[in-house]
Amino acid sequence: MKILFLFFISLTILGCSNQEFANVKKKHLDEKSLITYASHFDLIQTEDNFLLHFINPESRDIEYRFFLTSDTKKSKQGYVTIQLPTSKLITLSGTSIGMLSALKEQERIVGVLNKSYIHDKQILENITKNQVIEVGEESNLPLERIIQTQAQLVLYSGFGSSFPGSKKLNTLGIKSIPIYDWRETHPLGKAEWIKLFGILTNKLETAQHYFNEVESNYLKLKETAKSLRKKPTVLSGNILGDIWYAPNGNSFVAQILNDAHATYKYQSALGTGSTQLSLERVIKDNTNTDYWVNPGLSSNDAILELNPKLKHIGPLKNNTYCYSHNMNLFWERSAIEPHHVLSDFIQIFHPELNLSDSLYFYKNINE
Repeated sequence: MKILFLFFISLTILGCSNQEFANVKKKHLDEKSLITYASHFDLIQTEDNFLLHFINPESRDIEYRFFLTSDTKKSKQGYVTIQLPTSKLITLSGTSIGMLSALKEQERIVGVLNKSYIHDKQILENITKNQVIEVGEESNLPLERIIQTQAQLVLYSGFGSSFPGSKKLNTLGIKSIPIYDWRETHPLGKAEWIKLFGILTNKLETAQHYFNEVESNYLKLKETAKSLRKKPTVLSGNILGDIWYAPNGNSFVAQILNDAHATYKYQSALGTGSTQLSLERVIKDNTNTDYWVNPGLSSNDAILELNPKLKHIGPLKNNTYCYSHNMNLFWERSAIEPHHVLSDFIQIFHPELNLSDSLYFYKNINE
């Protein structure tokens, strides 16, 4: 009898364990990540709600957790709840404006840093009409003015370790979230942030369709360039004081140059940020380099005025390209349109392909 009782108890425990396993498995299957390329955030869809995880660029730990829901009665333990859709947003980065513009949701923006950094005509017009405020620098925001906008959400760049005023704003019902797109190393990882903006504006399907089109165009261009024999050498970066700052080999710029079938001169520099070089080293390395991109200035004269020694950079006279003639357009749209950046580079480095009659973001500084 005792053995039979123990056997019955074992079956009961095993049955409960199997049921619990089934529930866990079902719960896991119900949760679906919407992210493929981005490495600094994750979006997990669970039924009609979303879990938003922001991943610290340095430690790779989950830094912030948000529960995005349209149900006013729902919440999740350990998560900050954001009510969907968000009708009023303050955007403190150009790329956030670009994402919302791509979704045709500029009307949700009620605050920006400074109109001097904006390209979008609709937002500039709304600033003129006093429908959008300028809040100044991210490190010193006028909390009273932000409160007056009745914004639900502040989208900040995440350059600093924390967002000033976030605790006070949170007590007033204004949430703040970091946008780490600037730390993404894959061009499509930057563009994938549009999915978050799609959820915030109740346009996820539109955002996914937009991203899929960008992804398809980007990968086709990459494949086209890959088949070419010629692989020109390219210098990227500029000088500040006596130090040259060049993108590291695992950076966004290095990735897109590689996808354009070019040989980046400092590909071997480890890391995702910038490497610091002496001007003498850069001149020595690049006397015969084919192209120079992203010098940060829009003319040959401006570059030589910055430092006359730059005349020794091989491609300066004929093959130096930058987006500086329309910088606001680049900062707003390049993250969401990496296929146009890639197309520009392929057209610059491989003109024999005749991809287009004109460049989209870039321009030869000597033209």
